[in-house]
Amino acid sequence: MNCLFITCKRETAGGKLIMDRNLDFCKRYFGEKNVYYLEPAENLSRLKQLISMFTGNFYPLSNLKRQADNLIKRSNISYVFVDLSLYGNFIKYLKVNNPEIEVLCFFHNIEYNYFKDLYKYKNNLLKKIILNSVYNSEKKSVLYSDIVIAMNSRDSNEMYLTYRRSADFELPSSLDDVFIGYQDNDDSSSEVINLLFVGSAFFANIEAVKWFVDKVVPNLKINFLLTIVGKGFENVRFENLPLNVEIQGFVKDLTVYYKNAHYVVSPIFSGSGMKTKTAEALMYGKNILGTDEAFEGFEVNYEKVGGKLNTADEYINFLNSLSYCYVDKYNAYSRNIFLEKYCSSSLYSLFSKSMNKLLCKKEV
Repeated sequence: MNCLFITCKRETAGGKLIMDRNLDFCKRYFGEKNVYYLEPAENLSRLKQLISMFTGNFYPLSNLKRQADNLIKRSNISYVFVDLSLYGNFIKYLKVNNPEIEVLCFFHNIEYNYFKDLYKYKNNLLKKIILNSVYNSEKKSVLYSDIVIAMNSRDSNEMYLTYRRSADFELPSSLDDVFIGYQDNDDSSSEVINLLFVGSAFFANIEAVKWFVDKVVPNLKINFLLTIVGKGFENVRFENLPLNVEIQGFVKDLTVYYKNAHYVVSPIFSGSGMKTKTAEALMYGKNILGTDEAFEGFEVNYEKVGGKLNTADEYINFLNSLSYCYVDKYNAYSRNIFLEKYCSSSLYSLFSKSMNKLLCKKEV
């Protein structure tokens, strides 16, 4: 049984990691030689994409249709795994022309809600065109896919509220375990509390960091250093950045930053899906201070993992209390919960069992 895996170029590291995970799961399930990968090459000008959105397609589909048709005819495709809910018009085209093919669509988030957050401070014609194309595209993914997969119950519920269908199963965020342990003993008794934010400079992360720097940092009485690591943050403008806040921007290896951090701070208030960086902090065995949004979809004990904090006062009070506490940089609970629930090698069994049940197969 051959499977065609379709995705798009991922601009965020988190989205690419989950896409890679999904591709690996498909190769394990269907057999590596039986999975064909398609990432349509579209060199889009803003005008071309806007015209496409105006007609109801979030992405132009001519190249994708042509490439997919060729692969389906040549390779005896029985299943198509679409790793993007914005390809709804393509999924409709696929099912109309190939009703015998089983189509699975993975929702990295509810894109309609994501884009509403993205444009919440704008009210113009462009916003209306984009939101209309997102809604129409995603709705068709829900209507025409045989199986829809969400990352968590929140997204499944939002899918139902928006499009009147729940996910067929949920597949949470997970990562390959690349943590090999810290190579030397670390003195956690440092008088400086090292805080770390990790994430690329897209709107929800920029909003989070600016909120933290403006609302929390000026009120901290502890001796601390906040390090912000993530692609693009070196280009974000901050007003009157304190000396104990460092912007690193993109780095090749995060290990030393995680190693040195007493706490990973994740004051995320916007978004959908699950936060890959939360899974990553768990993998490195870190204490995490996050909001409801940062922990969305993660089944953890908030006190053991660090703390769930949703207001500036909660962050301020918690962090200021650290002047009286010993803080261990390594959190064994975080590490163990990652290995149990959010390591891809552990999560594959959930994927396989769900696929077997839904495809009515004991094996492929």
